[in-house]
Amino acid sequence: MVALLNPLTIPKYTNQLPNLLAPGFFIDARRKGRYTITMSQGTHNFGLGTGIPLTQTWGYHSAFAPAWDAAGLNYLGPAIVAQKGTPITINWKSKLPKQHLLPVDTTLHWAYTGTKYTISKNGVPVVAHLHGGKNKSQYDGLPDAWFTSTGKGGSLAINKGAIQAYTYDNDQQAATIWYHDHALGITRLNVYAGLAGFYILRDQYDTGIPDNPKTPQIENALPGNYVNFDYQGNWRKDPDVYYEYPIVIQDKIFTADGKLFYPSSNADLLAAGLEGMLPATAPNPSVIPEFGAGNVMLVNGKAWPVLDVEPRKYRFRLLNGSDSRFYSLKLQQGLDFYQIGTDLGLLNAPVKLTHLELAPGQRADVVVDFKGYQGETLILNNFAGGITSEPIPNNPDTTGQIMAFRVGNQVTVADTPLPTTLRTDNPRDKTKPAWILLPTSVSQIDRYDHTSPDYIGFNGFKNPTNYVTPTDPITGLAIAKQLALFENPGDDFGRITPMLGTIREGALMWDDPITEYIKLGDCEIWEIYNTTRDSHPIHLHEAGFQLLDRQDFTATQIDPLTGAYSPTAPLINIQYQGAATPAAPNEAGILDTVTIDPGEVIRVVATFDLPGEYVWHCHILSHEDNEMMRPYEILAPGTNPLASLNNANTAVLI
Repeated sequence: MVALLNPLTIPKYTNQLPNLLAPGFFIDARRKGRYTITMSQGTHNFGLGTGIPLTQTWGYHSAFAPAWDAAGLNYLGPAIVAQKGTPITINWKSKLPKQHLLPVDTTLHWAYTGTKYTISKNGVPVVAHLHGGKNKSQYDGLPDAWFTSTGKGGSLAINKGAIQAYTYDNDQQAATIWYHDHALGITRLNVYAGLAGFYILRDQYDTGIPDNPKTPQIENALPGNYVNFDYQGNWRKDPDVYYEYPIVIQDKIFTADGKLFYPSSNADLLAAGLEGMLPATAPNPSVIPEFGAGNVMLVNGKAWPVLDVEPRKYRFRLLNGSDSRFYSLKLQQGLDFYQIGTDLGLLNAPVKLTHLELAPGQRADVVVDFKGYQGETLILNNFAGGITSEPIPNNPDTTGQIMAFRVGNQVTVADTPLPTTLRTDNPRDKTKPAWILLPTSVSQIDRYDHTSPDYIGFNGFKNPTNYVTPTDPITGLAIAKQLALFENPGDDFGRITPMLGTIREGALMWDDPITEYIKLGDCEIWEIYNTTRDSHPIHLHEAGFQLLDRQDFTATQIDPLTGAYSPTAPLINIQYQGAATPAAPNEAGILDTVTIDPGEVIRVVATFDLPGEYVWHCHILSHEDNEMMRPYEILAPGTNPLASLNNANTAVLI
């Protein structure tokens, strides 16, 4: 049995938190241009303690972030800072070796399924997805757009080379976006090895510079960074001061000699102190239901780091970059903080919180005021679950602690009160972005929607003659899609398989025909039911959405062929339990990832304004790699899926 590193031997709060927005550590892409970013293998210092060798990892590198390479950072990638309305092109280049750092399960439906390719001959499949970016389909980083260092590529790759040039229009408001690998069936491993990074989009309202934005009308500003700035009278002598930090939280396991460890068998799980989750018939290596064994907390690539702060306000752009772990974050001493933004931009107004729930893939923009805590060290704790929680335990001595803030005594730049509003409902006010409102109308259901009375699915399903268009209980607007999350108790190897599908057709595989079509420009409400025992963070590509409400439900699932209960069967006799609850104040912004709890249905609304194929999926990486992902298509004007009945990815509609 492999020997693993005991996390209790790693010194806490001695590693300095890397500043991902320091000069030279980020790619300044605020001007139109072309930037090359290369994926390669190297070694990285996670700060695991004296005598622990450097860890072999993967990362993103660019000559446009020279300090990143000079510092020997070979894990994650430099933050990309872009500007709204200024398109850029990134040449994504793979120089990865023909060997993976982690065990690859080739029994999954993955990039090389149905081909003669192997990693040892053809290299590792990769593709960069800009998570939260509103991008054209060919530049979205779809799972079938993978490519390799040897020039092999998936069906949606834009060329058969080792370089893929993606253009990002940056046609959206300022937000904390991120980029990460998204290759089919191998995403969890590529991200775990290090392929992820921030993408910070600025605009005229959220600039990141002092007075944020710097206008005569702004009195109460969001915290910004003072770099080469004249705030004391002499810009040549003024030190650089940072009050805004991107923070990515991840959990990992390491071997005793400092290697990355990703469990792929029951023996591996036992070595990590967990119970075996795999049946005896499972292959080795095998995907596991979800990666919940990480016992070392990393922040910006360092184990349990510390950040020295002044007794004033700071802005933290938080990202849950973990495979499967959810976080419930709370500062020691009960220090309250304010959430000012969600995945895709600012909230209407700051929301005061005592703790923050953060699911894999989600971001939260928060402001913390350290005033009054001079000389103290504050710990950011995680209270999600307990030491016996299955399958993801939380030990207060390890995963229950994230990082520390060491509060000094001096303030370099005077602070200002937090703005009481972040957006405006006054169209004449040009100092703030527009107020976020719920839609008052949505697109009419048509025959391409599986909720339509005229719909006949690829498996022969037909809506009943007495079909009634469902509506959202709070807004009263028509629902266009009724989808569901399922759990197949056993695949061909007896393993649990998480799946997506529709309430009338049941669970569907990744390569089953598309069941969701949207006409270009339509605004639709999607209703998503969770029939599983787990909470799932659901991520939608291309379109940011608003959460309308949540509601508990019960339903019956009967296999139409056998008449017996089946957890993958369509839903009938749906009964709602209690009234629908509107989105919580800190969720009432623009999202791209939302958590759905067991026995819960949510309703979201989005406008789909770029044509082409996209995907929606669970952002637990172990789930999306194992069938919990489905394609959908936004139809360009004049496009008719009826004309493509021979396409394996097209539903049979009449």
